Amino acid sequence: MMDPKQAEAVADAIMLEQRAARAASAQEKLAKDRRLLVQRRVGSWALCGMGIGALIGHFAFGQWFPSAMVGLGLGGIIGRWFPGRRA
Repeated sequence: MMDPKQAEAVADAIMLEQRAARAASAQEKLAKDRRLLVQRRVGSWALCGMGIGALIGHFAFGQWFPSAMVGLGLGGIIGRWFPGRRA
């Protein structure tokens, strides 16, 4: 028969692996959420840049598509360089 201290030690040893797995899973989920946030920010900046580039190209040059693609690229770069708000 085991005393309560020994039983607690055995239970902790058994649960240690599960706790480590849960902690690793939580870290992976946090990293995935951060990557998704960055992708959304880059996408929104790229979309805005595309729209602005298309407007400038349409009114200044008469051809909107090349300017829209340049705006898309510049918007993506801006979205990647500038960090978003921290919650």
